[in-house]
Amino acid sequence: MNDLKRLGVLFLLIMILGCTSAPTSGNQSRSLSDDQTIIDENKYSGQELELVQIINKSTKLLNDRNEREYLALFAKSSPVSQLNKKKVTRIEVVSLGPINKDTASVETKIWMDTEPETTKLYSFTKEDDVWKIYDID
Repeated sequence: MNDLKRLGVLFLLIMILGCTSAPTSGNQSRSLSDDQTIIDENKYSGQELELVQIINKSTKLLNDRNEREYLALFAKSSPVSQLNKKKVTRIEVVSLGPINKDTASVETKIWMDTEPETTKLYSFTKEDDVWKIYDID
């Protein structure tokens, strides 16, 4: 009878420990990190949404180190010609500047790798009726 009680207690301990352990899948933490990195697009509409989508796409391409597609988001006359060496760990919109017929700006707060936050201004221009990033200052 004592052996049966010990076996029951051991079974309960295994069940309790098994139910409280955290998932170990790398994919879960990676997708959570990706979601936290980009700007929530649900808060925007119209041209503001278009600009935020471009910022999010540029962030993803930068972090994926996809230079060809990243640079395709920039205007032909842009001074940007290569990827930043650092990865964005978090980005937030601070304010949306005036959106004119062919220019716009979005002020952001960006965290890169282990550096403290910094303010970046995305300047946009239209080329062939499509928004392109002119510069990131």
